[in-house]
Amino acid sequence: MSSSEPAPADVAAQMRRRLRTYFAMVFGGLAALVALIVLAGVVGHLAFGDDKGAGRAISVVGGAGFLGYMAFAWWSVFHYLRCPACSRLVAMQVSWQYSILSGLASPECRGCGALLFDSAGSRRFRRVLFFVMGIAFALGVVGAVLSMSMRKHHAAPAPVAHHEGAAPAPDATP
Repeated sequence: MSSSEPAPADVAAQMRRRLRTYFAMVFGGLAALVALIVLAGVVGHLAFGDDKGAGRAISVVGGAGFLGYMAFAWWSVFHYLRCPACSRLVAMQVSWQYSILSGLASPECRGCGALLFDSAGSRRFRRVLFFVMGIAFALGVVGAVLSMSMRKHHAAPAPVAHHEGAAPAPDATP
């Protein structure tokens, strides 16, 4: 290794910093998009005074915000998910490395062979990822239970009273 090449531990540490920055920006952008959509709904409801105004505001702001967020996410992938040593795009390696099948993925860059992912960082990230997935699953279950508990149970319709002069109701018995 020459003096100009970074040490393997340095490359892995730089890659960890890039990944932290990437995920913070992507999830922070998603949180900002959700907050913007909620704010648009509130402002639309206050400005138009009904739910249709809120729906229109959410549709316009949500659609434009979603397109902007997708452009931002693409830019983040191409900016942050690069090898610190050779600047090769390693987005697919990151995807494989932080999946359930990470044991099959190579921790080295395919371009220059630099070690991008050390095992300690990968284990720590997987623990955090599984923790977040557990929270998401638990919130999904809570949402489903609350949704089912708030449904209105409809009883059989009451018989309709007949007014004078109206035709009698047909008899349902044969």
